[in-house]
Amino acid sequence: MGVSSEFVQCNVVGENLAPALQAKYPTVFVGIGKLKDYKLKLHVDSEVTPIAQKPRRVKFASQEKVTAKVEDLIAKDIVVYPACFMKLD
Repeated sequence: MGVSSEFVQCNVVGENLAPALQAKYPTVFVGIGKLKDYKLKLHVDSEVTPIAQKPRRVKFASQEKVTAKVEDLIAKDIVVYPACFMKLD
């Protein structure tokens, strides 16, 4: 038995992978996907004590950009505004 001088590459992602996948599954790559009617179950260790943490602040210089991006994502129905922050009239 001789040793082959050829190398077999396994689990290698080539540069042409994205176009090949887009050609093979064209309906998957159209528009923005949204997971509907799915209830996520988080597995939480009951032995761990929960800790409430403050949300991170957005730098003042970035606030306009962040607000514009969030409003854009809400308008495109990619994210939803949490009901707990909704203003009651």
